Parts: sequence; C-alpha cells; structure tokens
Amino acid sequence: MTATVMPTTGSSSKASEPYPWILHPVIDLLMVCGGLTAVLLALIMIFPHTFVKGSNVCFSITVASLVIFSMPHGIASYLRVYNSRNKALVKPVTLLAVAVAVACFAGLVWPLAFAIMARVTYFFGIQHLLKQSYGISLLYCYKRKFFFSKWEQKAFLLIAQTALLQSMAILLSRSDALIAGFPLGPAWLPLWTVPVADGIFFASLALFVGVCLRKYIKEKKVMPWPAALCMFITLVIGGSLRITGVDAIVLAFLTAPNFHLTQYVVVTTAYHLKDIGLPENVPANQIASQLIKPVALKYFSFLFGAGFITSILIIPSVWKVGMLFGFTGPAVAAAVFMAINLHHYFTDAMIWRQRDPEVRKLLVA
Repeated sequence: MTATVMPTTGSSSKASEPYPWILHPVIDLLMVCGGLTAVLLALIMIFPHTFVKGSNVCFSITVASLVIFSMPHGIASYLRVYNSRNKALVKPVTLLAVAVAVACFAGLVWPLAFAIMARVTYFFGIQHLLKQSYGISLLYCYKRKFFFSKWEQKAFLLIAQTALLQSMAILLSRSDALIAGFPLGPAWLPLWTVPVADGIFFASLALFVGVCLRKYIKEKKVMPWPAALCMFITLVIGGSLRITGVDAIVLAFLTAPNFHLTQYVVVTTAYHLKDIGLPENVPANQIASQLIKPVALKYFSFLFGAGFITSILIIPSVWKVGMLFGFTGPAVAAAVFMAINLHHYFTDAMIWRQRDPEVRKLLVA
C-alpha cells in the first residue's frame, strides 16, 4: 500500500476532527504500529539459536503467518478492484495477471529469466513493505494534523528509498539467497556495496532527524509517536537498523508477515467499513464497534475464507499442474510465489496511488 494521502484544505478545516487511529488504539498498536512484531523481535533476541535459517520454528511461524494473513491481504486488494463502484481498474488488473503469469512461466524455462524475475520480485517486495509503512506513517501524521511541507515529505520518503537501496545491496551481494526455498544463484554485486549503501541510508536518516528537530524548534511540533514507531519497526525488520543481531533475510521473512500483512488487513477493513457507509449514529472514532456487526463479519469471512481456499487448494493444484509438465516442485513453487506477489504489488500501487479525493477522505477520516 503506497499512500499519497495529502489532506484537503479550506472546507476540510471546518469538518470534524479526524479520528487519530485507524480502527482502535489497541488494534492499531498491535497490528499496525508493530506491537506483535516487537514481541516476536524480543523472542528472537532472547532465543537467537532457535530463530535461525532453516529451523523448524522459523519455518512454522512463517508458513502459519502466510497462510493466515498473506492471501487474505491479497484478496482485500482484489475486492477493492472487482467489487468497487469504479470499474476502471478491472481490465488493467486482469491483463496484468496474464502478463505476470507469462513472465514467470518464462522463468521456468529460462534460468536467466528466473534470476531476473526473482530479483525483481524481491525489489518490489521490499519497496512494497517500506512504502506501505511510509504511507501509514503519513496517515497517522495527517490524522493528528502534523503536516509536512513538500521538501520535508521528500526527506521522509528518502528514508524508505535508501532503505530499499540498502536491502537490495545486501540481497544482491549474497550467493545463498532463496526465493520460496529456491536458490537465486550467484551474487550480482560485490560485498563492498553493502557498507556504501549503509552510509547512504544513515545519511538520509540523519537528514530526516534534522528535519524533525527543525520542525520542533520552529513550529513546536513533534512527529506523532505511532507514525515514528511504525517506521522504526519497519526499518528494524527490514534489516536497515541491525539491532537484533539476526540475519537480515531471516528477520524479514520471519517478522514481515506479522507486520506488513496485519497492517494491510486493518487499513483495508477500516476503508471498507467507511466505503460502504457507517451507520449515521456511528462516527469514525467508534468504527471498531462495527467489527462484530454482520457487515464486518461478512467481509472477514470472505477475506479469510477465500484466502484459505486459495492457499490450501488452488495454489497446490497449480504446483501439481506445473510438475505434470516436467518442472521441479521447488521451481514451480518459486514461480507461483513470484507471480502472485508481483501481481499484488502492482495492483496495490494502482489502487492506492490514485489521487482520488474520496480515497483520501476515507483514509484520513
């Protein structure tokens, strides 16, 4: 989810105050700002020999998280596309599915294409994680009327961009990286690119800290702590802030599903409830009261039901079909993983980057 949720001016100042949370303080702190992830990070630091690459604990947590949240969070995007009043995205999203499937099939029959597609998937996957947290952090700022100027927002975005550069330097300089358990092949970059990328990232971080200090001195405004916490946890699990002593790739795979995916489910749930229309007597600050109402339960049933069926029945069936054509199981699994994720990344970008006043209104309200 990438956000350009700039607040409107004029009439918006006369409207009621925005609700400072997305669904509810407890839900937000646990599932959006990283509370659950912080607990998992603490366990990783306390039991470092348990949470290592290839361990049964890591594998079980990762698979369980992906089955529970991964497909439902993708289904939420497709529900936005195919069940929306605006049908403009139906055709491009459908054509995109065909294009991604063809590209990933090419990866099965051509090793160089596979290597390229795998790295493209990683690039957009890391970007997707960083941009979503960046967008949510901005959302918390706007909800609390903490506004960045144009150049201040660019300085904030630069943190996400340089963290992406840093993560890709780590990934592309490794020869032991895997995608869905399938090796990516030889490293593409020398090891010295990692400290260079580290330096660029920390320079951007220092720049933004300077921006925040300047804003406090001149305007007496402090960045809302849920926004800061959201980005801090993101940078930790992405390996940009290496304070856990855990391998960056292990850390990302183990913790990202319990942070990025839960964020998305919370945000899209709030958006869905506002989009279909909250009851007249229910203001935005009481939106959590609707989570046990039929409309929300129907939404959750569809997300998690369709996600479970896709994870347990549809995807394994596609693997079997691929193996019938002579491809190995790990290669087919990696290709399916890439196709599903790439399609979600691009679809998500199309949904949330629209400069639609209604989208901004529903997100910030």
